[in-house]
Amino acid sequence: MKKQRILKLSQSQFKGDMSIEEALKSRRTIRTISSKEIDLSVISQLLWALQGTTYTENFPEDEKILHKTAPSASKTYPLEVYTVFQTGLYHYEPRKHMLHLISDEDTRDKLSEAAITLLNRDVSKLHH
Repeated sequence: MKKQRILKLSQSQFKGDMSIEEALKSRRTIRTISSKEIDLSVISQLLWALQGTTYTENFPEDEKILHKTAPSASKTYPLEVYTVFQTGLYHYEPRKHMLHLISDEDTRDKLSEAAITLLNRDVSKLHH
C-alpha cells in the first residue's frame, strides 16, 4: 500500500450475503496473526460497522448530529478508532468515512505484542 496522508474509503455496503445470526453463529477467535494484508474495501466496511455514520440529523443554525452504527449514551460517541498498516497509523473519521495518517511508523509488531495477554500465551501453548 502506498503511503498517503488521507485514505478515502469505499462506499459501505448495507446488505450482505450473510444474516447477522449466521455471522454470530460462525464467529470464532483466531489467535494467529497473518502477514497477508486485508483489502482496503474490507477495512472500510469494518470501520463503518464499528463506528460509521448511519445518518445525519440537521438542526437550525447548521448544527448537525451524527448517528452511528454503535449506540452511545447522549450521542457522546467516546470511542476513537485507529488502524495500522505497514505505511503507518491512521485515525478513522466517521463523518467523512476516511482515514487520516497520524504516524508513518510501522507499529504492527508492537501492537501484536501488546495484544498478547497471559491468557493468550497460555492458550496458544496448548495448540502447538
